[in-house]
Amino acid sequence: MDRGFFVDRIEDELNTFGDLLKRYAEEVSPHKKGGAGEILRIRKLRTQSLAEYKVAALTSKVTTATSREKKAL
Repeated sequence: MDRGFFVDRIEDELNTFGDLLKRYAEEVSPHKKGGAGEILRIRKLRTQSLAEYKVAALTSKVTTATSREKKAL
């Protein structure tokens, strides 16, 4: 609770970043002009470790660490 507002985080704790990417690729990307290429990039991103994190656990520290991990390869 922040400043008197309740924020329901149940969805954030259940879904992974990969789940959100998959849903976006299925529901949004097909309707975009460059959607086919975007879907390919999303598929590749879903194979990375970042996709396994729960949405509630995503922080700037996590994204930075996975970015550095990717650059090290």
